[in-house]
Amino acid sequence: MTEQESYASVWDAICDSPGEATVMKLKSKLLMVLQACVQSCSGEEDAATFLGVTKPRLAELLHGEIDRFTFEQLAHLAVAAGLDVEIQIEHRLAC
Repeated sequence: MTEQESYASVWDAICDSPGEATVMKLKSKLLMVLQACVQSCSGEEDAATFLGVTKPRLAELLHGEIDRFTFEQLAHLAVAAGLDVEIQIEHRLAC
């Protein structure tokens, strides 16, 4: 029987590097917050106008197509939604 590895997140398990996993964690947090913002709008057309995107682009966001967005694009959408975005950085290892 093999011993199973344990991961802090799904991204740690499926990404090729810790850096890639970090970017995906940040992207997924932004995506989920944006999805929640869109849900609070009165409709998808209003949400698309509010975010400054097309309805097909909004559909990609709502369907969680994370690979269709860069971190930068998601950050721009968050700002368009009236959100403040900050990144918290903590030391894991001593230099």
